[in-house]
Amino acid sequence: MADPRVRQIKIKTGVVKRQRYCRSPG
Repeated sequence: MADPRVRQIKIKTGVVKRQRYCRSPG
């Protein structure tokens, strides 16, 4: 699991998840 593509995808998904959480009313 040391592929640069997998790492980029993971980071992208993490950023999207974080943005969604921030936008959600908390």
